Formats: sequence, structure tokens, C-alpha cells
Amino acid sequence: MVQTVKIRGQHLQQNLPASVPADNANMSGATAVNSPAAVSWPAETTPKGLIVSQVWWSYTGGTPTGNLSITDGVTTIAFDIGVSGPNNMTFQPPLMFGSSKAVTLTLGAGGAAVTGKVGANVYYLQ
Repeated sequence: MVQTVKIRGQHLQQNLPASVPADNANMSGATAVNSPAAVSWPAETTPKGLIVSQVWWSYTGGTPTGNLSITDGVTTIAFDIGVSGPNNMTFQPPLMFGSSKAVTLTLGAGGAAVTGKVGANVYYLQ
């Protein structure tokens, strides 16, 4: 059976075949004090793209002044973060990035004495 991801738009609902990357599903990264954390998914030529359905992050050690960004080198989506965590964001519809593009999720440095963690649920669109 082929696994699917449900994509919902304003007037559209569609199930698309997808697979969770076995080597980096629900990947996460952690930081040293006042350093960024990043996780990346390499550019793939076989899948039709990468779907990011949810990201999560946390800061500890003080009041953070950080940010979160997702980019494929062309399109960047960024958010400022001013509270400790953990926190998460679910995308409805999920973010979709085209094939042959590496995608990087970065949690910016949170400030002096602050450490952070970041992760995501990702699927390759088949």
C-alpha cells in the first residue's frame, strides 16, 4: 500500500503518494550556547519534491531573541521567536518544495546563555 499525504486547499482536497525518508524522518538538531541549529534534506532527483508538514523548536536558558527559517535556496519562509519552548507549527496545507532542491530548516542563535533544538516531519512526494 502506498502511503499518502492529504493536501487541503481552500476548495480542494487531494491525497498524494508520499514516503517518509527512512534516514532522516523527524530529524532534529541541537545548538551550543548562542549558536544556530540546522537540519537539511539533500536535493533528490527521483522524488517530485519534499513536503514539510510540521516543525518544532525549543529554546532554554533565558529569554530567546531567535528566529526559524525554512529555505530551498530560492524561497525562504522565516519567523521571529521571542519565547522559550517547546513550540511547534503545523502547516495546513503542508509546505511543498520542488524536486532537485536541498531544503534547510534553521533555528537561529537565541542569545547569550540560550541553547535551542529544532526538528520537522518531512515526506518525499513520489
